[in-house]
Amino acid sequence: MIKKKLSSLLHPISVTCLLLVLFALPPNVHAQESRYRNLPEGAKVRLGKGFITDIKFSPDGTQFAVVSSIGIWLYDAHTSEEIALLRGHTGWVRAVAFSPDSMTLVSAGLDRTVQVWDAKTGQHRTTLYGHENFVYSVAFSPDGKTIASASSNEIRLWDANTGRQENVLARRASWTYTLAFSPDGKILASGDWEGDIQLWDPSAGRLMKTLKTNWGFLYGLVFSPDSATLAASGSGTTILLWDVGTGRQLSTLMFGDSTRGIPALALSSDGTILASGHRDNKVRLWDVHTGGLKATLEGHTSDIQALAFSPDGEGTSGTTLVSASEDNVLHFWDTETEEFQTPLTGWTESFTRLALSPDGTTIASGGGSQGNFVRLWNSHTGELQAVLDGHTDVITAVAFSPDGTALVSADWDGTMYLWDMSTQERHATLSGHTGRVFAAVFSYDGSRVASISHDDTIRVWDTHTGELQVTFDRQGADGLTFLPDGSLRACGGWKGPETLRVWDVYTEKSVTREIGRGLDPGLNTVVAFSPDKKTVAIGTHRGGISLWRADTGEHLRYFTRAHAHDVTTLAFSQDGSLLASGSYDNTIRLWEAATGEQLTLLTGHTNVLSITRAAAISTVSFSPNQTSADFDTAAGWHLASASHDGTILLWDLAPFLTQMPWDVNNDGVVNILDLTFIASRFGENSPDLNGDGIVNILDLTLTAQHLGE
Repeated sequence: MIKKKLSSLLHPISVTCLLLVLFALPPNVHAQESRYRNLPEGAKVRLGKGFITDIKFSPDGTQFAVVSSIGIWLYDAHTSEEIALLRGHTGWVRAVAFSPDSMTLVSAGLDRTVQVWDAKTGQHRTTLYGHENFVYSVAFSPDGKTIASASSNEIRLWDANTGRQENVLARRASWTYTLAFSPDGKILASGDWEGDIQLWDPSAGRLMKTLKTNWGFLYGLVFSPDSATLAASGSGTTILLWDVGTGRQLSTLMFGDSTRGIPALALSSDGTILASGHRDNKVRLWDVHTGGLKATLEGHTSDIQALAFSPDGEGTSGTTLVSASEDNVLHFWDTETEEFQTPLTGWTESFTRLALSPDGTTIASGGGSQGNFVRLWNSHTGELQAVLDGHTDVITAVAFSPDGTALVSADWDGTMYLWDMSTQERHATLSGHTGRVFAAVFSYDGSRVASISHDDTIRVWDTHTGELQVTFDRQGADGLTFLPDGSLRACGGWKGPETLRVWDVYTEKSVTREIGRGLDPGLNTVVAFSPDKKTVAIGTHRGGISLWRADTGEHLRYFTRAHAHDVTTLAFSQDGSLLASGSYDNTIRLWEAATGEQLTLLTGHTNVLSITRAAAISTVSFSPNQTSADFDTAAGWHLASASHDGTILLWDLAPFLTQMPWDVNNDGVVNILDLTFIASRFGENSPDLNGDGIVNILDLTLTAQHLGE
């Protein structure tokens, strides 16, 4: 990590303000709140908890685990209070299982690992390596001695005590999506993405029989308490019941309306009620003995993702059912009364866009997947302030007006809304675009807003009346900005994405000659204008970043050690001295704009690459400049990043940029400990502070001059 003095990069007033706010926030304040739990290095606050993928109760009924894209959230089953966030996977966590004695938790992730945790303390125990592909499912044998995990075309069996791999159950090339042990431990059932069910003898490691369905995917497998019957659900619209011993299909649970698949199944602890979660947003309860539909539970607003019955034991009732859906809300149902308690919220879908209010107090975010609304967050506390509802498709752009009184939001189908921030009511609907809007900017006086859409147009609107003023040909534009004089500049493809230009949108005259020479042909770009509009940053689909003069097209520099994959977002700091970049490699890099030197690498967002979700940092944005008048209210962070993992992280950049070389132990102050450390390294080549090639008395003297800093 290359460290610089912050004073050489940022305005001194901004630095003072930032540091005062950071010191004003005690390190342990809110330590037990979810937005401060288990943060990555450098992050101050987390907004959102990721999207939900699984739910499991501990067999003793004391805890339940909610699996999200960023980790495993543990809750007290009696109070529903949050206990811990377990983070260790570098990829999306897909499933968890408790050991029969409730002491151990195992998790499966798209980072190709199985993690083993102490379920009572939350401490990480070990990591099981061996899978070469995403791990989708994990299960404990009833005796607690074996862990089964499934990925791609294999199932691995592990010794639960030692973590040693015991066996690999080979399969044909079809991804295993779900696993279930029979209660007697004699059978391991697996379901794949071709709709087949395999029944294995886990002790012998042999395939016993295959049960065929007509589904494309198999999602849910549940054994009856006596291990004699297996229920299965998948991409079809029925639930099938099988005789495990004979492999004969017993019955089919059917209903009138098509639900496009049944992603979740759960059986009550007494074996009398089978719950099914459907893609019509509903949960259905079935009488296991008669096969009849007992009830339909409604309350979710999106497809059901996971179900779990509480165990029947001391302090818990086996009649409680927990359901999670793509609306990222947990509902707790009493299956006897068919009523649900106060739901648990806080989980979030992918974040695709964010914007910061000019005063730095509010963050507006737009989500992916089911994210057809705008969230407003308090940037000081990370608390959700409001939700702006009205869009019918995924939010693709948000922007504040220069005075912060208005917000524009746009979505995938081209709909744009103007919001009055004082009332949080919709002020106007901006109609005209017919395709995804991916950029929107306000003019300096806030009287106009311009937008770029995949309908190949640039449109300009009057913010007072909401009327469309003018429409232009997009001409491949990827970036858009207003100048102080009211002119509108665009940057992007002209003769193809490998050569770009900057032009005045109103006159359609080029401001520059062609730029971008040397970019890989055929690659799209990400474009950002510097605050003074004199520089254009360009990121490519192969991880390259370069800077160009916006007025002449002169190439300024390429950045070394750029990203390993597509650059997805770029942003300049308010004084133009820093450039932040995000990528499909799931990292954020901070650069010194004047030299192209990488200052630091920020990691902490979870890789969620899968069939349906992209692994990317979707947006990065610097906090606005602050003045001495803002000392008491300015936010204690300097960069915000939004990710498809369902979180926004607020980063404190000061530690990465201000650490002095003579603070050799990085404890934030130059003191006797630094002198002792240097003296203990005499004759070595590090820490060589004066650059003469050896640690000696000169380095000690230099450090002594900075004691107390």
